[in-house]
Amino acid sequence: MTPPALSPLRPEQSGVFLVPRALPTLRKAARRAGCAWIEADLHAARDKAGFLAACARQLKFPSHFGGNWDAFSDCISDLSWQAAPGYVIVFKGMDTIAQHAPDALATALEILRAAADAWRSHHTTFIVLLDHALATLAVDPFPELPLA
Repeated sequence: MTPPALSPLRPEQSGVFLVPRALPTLRKAARRAGCAWIEADLHAARDKAGFLAACARQLKFPSHFGGNWDAFSDCISDLSWQAAPGYVIVFKGMDTIAQHAPDALATALEILRAAADAWRSHHTTFIVLLDHALATLAVDPFPELPLA
C-alpha cells in the first residue's frame, strides 16, 4: 500500500515559525511545491552587521545590497535572483544573535514577518524557520503538515 502523499505548501501558510520536529517532512513538502529551500547559518552573527552580512552572503543578495534594514527588507521581499514559486528559509544559530543582539533580532523578525505578509498577499509561499525558541519574542512552531 502506498503511503499518502503530503499536501504541498500553500501561500496562506507563510510566516515566521520555529523549526518543526518533522523538518524532513516539511522539506519534502517544499520540494513537492517547487519551493526554494535556503539554509542560512547565523552562528557567527553577534550583531546587526553580522546578521545582515550573513544573510547577504547565504541568501545570495545582489552585490548592490546596502547592508542596512531597509535594504534587507527590500531584498527579502524580492528574491527575484532566486526565482521560485515559493521559499522556505531555515535560519540556524539564532541563539547567538538572540544572546548578543536581541534588539537587532527583534527588528529582523519584524521585517521577516512583514515580508511573509507581502509574499502571502502575492499568493507566494514564504516560510521562515528559526532553530531557536526566543523567550522574549513570540514565535510559534510550524504546524503539522496534513496528508493529502
